[in-house]
Amino acid sequence: MSPQPGPPLHDERWARRLARRLLTIPGVCLGASLSLVLLPLWLPALALTDLLRGQRRLPLPRAALMGSAWLLAECLGCAAAGLGWLLTGGGLARARLRRLDLALQRAWTRALWFTLRTLYGLRLELEGQLPPPAGPPFLLFLRHSSLPDVLLPAVAFANPARIALRYVLKAEVCFSPCLDLVGHRLPNAFVRRDGRDPAREIARVRALHRDMGPGEGLVIYPEGTRFSPQRRQALIDRLEGAARERAASFQDVLPPRPGGPLALLAERGPGEELYICAHRGTEGAFDAGAMARGALIGRTLRVAVWKVERGEIPEAPEAALAWLDEAWRRVDRWVGQGQKGGELADDEL
Repeated sequence: MSPQPGPPLHDERWARRLARRLLTIPGVCLGASLSLVLLPLWLPALALTDLLRGQRRLPLPRAALMGSAWLLAECLGCAAAGLGWLLTGGGLARARLRRLDLALQRAWTRALWFTLRTLYGLRLELEGQLPPPAGPPFLLFLRHSSLPDVLLPAVAFANPARIALRYVLKAEVCFSPCLDLVGHRLPNAFVRRDGRDPAREIARVRALHRDMGPGEGLVIYPEGTRFSPQRRQALIDRLEGAARERAASFQDVLPPRPGGPLALLAERGPGEELYICAHRGTEGAFDAGAMARGALIGRTLRVAVWKVERGEIPEAPEAALAWLDEAWRRVDRWVGQGQKGGELADDEL
């Protein structure tokens, strides 16, 4: 099956989208230009600042170079996206534009991952059962705890096997202009997390799932946002009763938000597969400030993937929610055991 020709359920007004892009695209290009031109000034200054503070691993220059690389990748990505649009007659040759956009997505994620590995000495260790190239369509439920792990689906799953991934993403990421341009041309769902119309957002996720075929996967982050101990505690503090007890039962992950994941499980086709991905090792890199403090230097991103057999998931909604919670507690145990120096046996996953 081929994916639906247009992006699913994007109801943002064109005027708003155009206004945002008129701000973000020139902004990243100006930022990239200034960063490169002024590099001989700011790089030694940041290195000296770190040395005076006794920070011999130089976290400030690393973070600034990573930020500059991101700005440059955004700028070049926007230019490539525009060129692809022109080469396909203003996007009229949809199949060709999709191939070009997927190639750009692979190049963009590969470049950012290479930069992360080089600047921070970041290592990736992957274990478990991965979706095969050109295999049946699949869902991927992924933990989210740091900035680097947003690249994980591409570098671990999609790029090596040329798998085309669809993403459920928060609407705020559209302020990344390259992701905004290409992400709206490829099948992706940008959901709003303000709680005004959750049924509409779940319908958006369902629409993204339509027409998935071999060699395609759909990525969703069941927690809905990056984990941190502070966010976990804030969530517990604002809940009451059974909901509070549920949230408190998870230690190193946030409780899954059931709407999107359960909707996708209910929509699965007969041959569609499900994978769950847990990872640990980069929790300290929660945001740019943590990366500037050196939280990512020399870290190892350890990733475990396991396939869930179809018969393990009950069909009744309440039972499916209980299953989802238990599946995420397995992720929680795997993360927690690794942080405490232990490991879980394969049958415990």
